[in-house]
Amino acid sequence: MGELRERMAHLKGRLQRSRAGNLTGLSGGEGPGARPGTPTAPPRRLPWLPALARAAGAFVTSRRPPRAAAGFLVVLATLLALPLQAQAQSTLVSNLGQGDDTNADFNPPVAQRFTTGSNPGGYTLSRVEIKTQDSDSFSVSVCGIDGSGFPTSTCTALTAPGTFASGTLVFTAPADATLSSGTTYTVVATPAGTTLRLDATTADAEDTGGAAGWSLADEYDWRNSSNMWTTNVIGKSLRVAIKGPTVQVPAAVSD
Repeated sequence: MGELRERMAHLKGRLQRSRAGNLTGLSGGEGPGARPGTPTAPPRRLPWLPALARAAGAFVTSRRPPRAAAGFLVVLATLLALPLQAQAQSTLVSNLGQGDDTNADFNPPVAQRFTTGSNPGGYTLSRVEIKTQDSDSFSVSVCGIDGSGFPTSTCTALTAPGTFASGTLVFTAPADATLSSGTTYTVVATPAGTTLRLDATTADAEDTGGAAGWSLADEYDWRNSSNMWTTNVIGKSLRVAIKGPTVQVPAAVSD
C-alpha cells in the first residue's frame, strides 16, 4: 500500500506541473517549449488514473459479507455430516408394521401420499421400502402433487432392487434427493406388466419411531383406464416406509 501511495503522489505531482505549464502558455507566458503568446496543446489526460484510484479504494475498503462466515460454517457442517448420512439411516415415516390386508391387486399405477416434518432445511431421501406379495416387477418414483393431491410429472426416479420377490423391497434414491419441509409428496408404483400385487393396510396409525411431524395418507390413489387419477374409497393405504439419514439438511443462511 505504501508503494501504491508513492506512485499516486508522484503521478499527481506530474499532473500538477503539466497543468501549470499549460496555463502559462495560454496566458502568453514562457511555458515549457512554447513561444510567447502561443497557446500550447491541452493537458494530456491520464484516463487510467481514476481507474487506478478506484481499484485502490476498493481494495482498502472491501469487507467480507456479514453472513459469509456463517454460510461457510453451514457448508462445512454439511460436508462433515456426509459420512454420517451414508450410515445413520432413520425411518422417517412407515406403516410396514400395521395389519396387512392381502386383498390389494393393482393393474394401473398406484400412489401413496406422505407429508414431511418441519425441519427448516428439509430432509435427505435415501430410500423407499414397499411391501409386495409376489415377484411382479415395478418401478417407483417420488413425485410432487397437484391441487387435487394427485401425482404431477415432477418426479424423482428411484433405483429398483436387483431382483423382485414377495416381501419388503428397497428402492434407492439418488444421492442428491431432498424433500422440502412441511410438504406432501407421493410414492408412485408403476407395474412393468399387467398386474401388481402390493400389500395394503386399513390401519391408520404409522409405526412408532418416525420423524416428528411426518404422516402417511389413510388411502391410496390409482390411475384408471381413462388415464385419470382417483382416490380409493375403502380406506386402504399401501404399506411403505420412507427412510433418510438422521443428520438432516441444515437450513440455508439468509443475507
